[in-house]
Order: sequence, then C-alpha cells, then structure tokens
Amino acid sequence: MASINCLLISEDIVFNEIIHRLICYNIKDINFISFQSFEKLKKMPDETNIDIIILDDSISGTAHYEVITHVRTVKEIVAPIYFFSPADYIEEQAYSNGVNFFFKKPFEPKTVINHIISTIQSISQKRN
Repeated sequence: MASINCLLISEDIVFNEIIHRLICYNIKDINFISFQSFEKLKKMPDETNIDIIILDDSISGTAHYEVITHVRTVKEIVAPIYFFSPADYIEEQAYSNGVNFFFKKPFEPKTVINHIISTIQSISQKRN
C-alpha cells in the first residue's frame, strides 16, 4: 500500500504536534508535508501528490479563504480539507470556499482523529 500524503498547514506548533502524534499513533504509513506560512505553501511543487489536507485557521500573511482558494484553484488539489478554527461564525464561508469538514477549536481530539482516520482508510481502500 502506498503512503498517504497529508498536507498540514498551520503555524501553531502545539496544534501541529497534537495532530501529527494522534494520526501517526493510528496510521503508520503516512507522510506529512507541513507548512507554517502561506508564502512557503505557494512554493510547494505543483506535482506534489496530496491525499488529505489539515488546515488550521492560524496562518500568517493571509486569510483562510485565500489558502483554501489557492489549494483548490492554483494547486488544483481535490483532496478532502479538514479546517480548524476558533470562530464558528466562519463555518458556512469555509464550506462555500471548498472545505469538506469543519471543526471548532477547542475540539475533542478523539472525535477529530477518528474522523480523519476514517477518511484516510477510505482513501487507502479506493487505491487498492
């Protein structure tokens, strides 16, 4: 089975570490591609294969909708996007911009990770 490539976009070191540890504890064959700024994300090679995206609202130099639009239209990535934000009032806007799943911070780690793992397993099954 080929590795799953997870694009993790956040400048929040604690958030990154929590997500990374929880997923790696449950999924062994996963590669993380992490960016802490929008400028670095824009430099990601277009041919990079991404299977799932985890996007934190905490990103400097831009707004969340610009990151989502960039990923969807410029990079043309169709992978499911998990979006995390402390502001629940932007949920509808996030969905209209191309997010697949929205979680309000603070979140229950077990619920979120179970959902992400289910998506990853579904992606793996479709490959086989």
